[in-house]
Amino acid sequence: IIEADGAGHGSPRDAQRDQWLAAQGVQQTVGMNIGGSVRLDFGTVKMTPAWHSSTLPDGTAGGTPGGYLVAINDQTIYFAGDTALFGDMSLIGKAKIDVAILPIGDLYTMGLDDSIEAIKMIQPRYVMPSHFGTWPPIAQDAQAWAQRVKQETVAEPITPTIGQAWICE
Repeated sequence: IIEADGAGHGSPRDAQRDQWLAAQGVQQTVGMNIGGSVRLDFGTVKMTPAWHSSTLPDGTAGGTPGGYLVAINDQTIYFAGDTALFGDMSLIGKAKIDVAILPIGDLYTMGLDDSIEAIKMIQPRYVMPSHFGTWPPIAQDAQAWAQRVKQETVAEPITPTIGQAWICE
């Protein structure tokens, strides 16, 4: 799932993106656009809005950024992608989200305060932080964020370390 790419509808940018992905070794792609959904072997994926820029690693325009609702068995995961806080997150929350994965890095995406507001709008059972701590401008303390989540929302924060598995029950 690519969250900051996708021109949609067979446009030249779709072909450009698919060629770029093929050069990276990706052999099969499914183009999508915001609001669309696709049934795959593992479940259903629906593309949602995300407010962010989108550029591929070589500087090629990446198209409209997006988030995803992924339904697997009886669970729904919302991967917000790189995004700012936006009001339609309350509509996304109507999908009864089991796990929300939200950016907390600030500067390029929403930060700690906006992620707390997003959690209140989405109302997931569990929430994980993303898009933080990979370089100094987006350094955040995930444990301090988790404490705020516990104090200010009804969601349970999950802060796995890199490589650590977590199973939603």
